[in-house]
Amino acid sequence: MTLLKYYQLPLQLILCIVTLQSGVDSSSKLELKHTLDQKESDGIKVKVDVYYEALCPDSRSFIVRQLDQAWEEIPNLFFINYIPYGKAFTWYDEEKKTYTFQCQHGPRECEGNKVHCCANNHIEDPNIKFQYIRCMMEDNYNPTNAAKRCAREYSEVNVDRILKCAEGKEGDELLAHAGQLNSKLRPKMTFVPTIELSNDVKSNVRTLYNLKSDICKLYQGRRPGSCFA
Repeated sequence: MTLLKYYQLPLQLILCIVTLQSGVDSSSKLELKHTLDQKESDGIKVKVDVYYEALCPDSRSFIVRQLDQAWEEIPNLFFINYIPYGKAFTWYDEEKKTYTFQCQHGPRECEGNKVHCCANNHIEDPNIKFQYIRCMMEDNYNPTNAAKRCAREYSEVNVDRILKCAEGKEGDELLAHAGQLNSKLRPKMTFVPTIELSNDVKSNVRTLYNLKSDICKLYQGRRPGSCFA
């Protein structure tokens, strides 16, 4: 079993790069759903890529405060891609064709990240998906319990399907792909969460506390009154 590839970052922050090596059959790998653009009748929506961790306190704060406020007040101006990985490692055993992960906040976070990956891929409705992920982030220490608890609040969610995904090969492949997306960040991740607005992470610190304002500034179309409230 080998570590696929990684970089040593300043201050001992390590970011795993999970680009599949030659000899690994990548054709059968599943991918995290990741939308590149969406258009509305009034303009082009802002793409909000959220690179986070299931047990990260700062990720929780951003999702339940900043992202929640923006989704409540200006939902038609942006769409969200969820990339739950953060400062993790990925190993791939080419002989057994299995993955092993090491996450910043331990094994439970890896479990939680897989649940979030599977929720991202198996919930189609954007609003239900956001509300479900937000609900889990409020208390995500036990990922399975969080998934079941939040499914009771949102009956549209097929929690059995999500947990089956998270506990099997599908969850492994989705988490590995989340790591691959994470590795493409420019500049590289130095803080979790990292928020990319329409492919720009230069103002990440400001965006963490002013998401709604930044989305309104970037939206290409007629801005609603809520942008000025």
